[in-house]
Amino acid sequence: MEGTVSQSIQAMNQDFTKIERFDREDFTRWQEKMMFFLTTLQLSYILGENLEPILDETPEDSTEVKMDRMKRKEEEFLCRRHILNALSSTIYTAHRHI
Repeated sequence: MEGTVSQSIQAMNQDFTKIERFDREDFTRWQEKMMFFLTTLQLSYILGENLEPILDETPEDSTEVKMDRMKRKEEEFLCRRHILNALSSTIYTAHRHI
């Protein structure tokens, strides 16, 4: 979990990861760059069509299941924030609550 956060911060600080903000022009190009960026952070799986939902907590959950759930929630948060960060201000304002 901590590795993903530090990976994200490190990647954001490198020049090759500076993604042009999406401003309603050339969505396909922006989308491809965004997927490449999320792939380098090992977060692109979050956008997969076959991603299983996070199961509700139960008293019988093992420590491993709890850690997996926490990791997944954190990675979903990071993925969402990286995408929002790569939007123009106008589009960000319209979609930040979704």
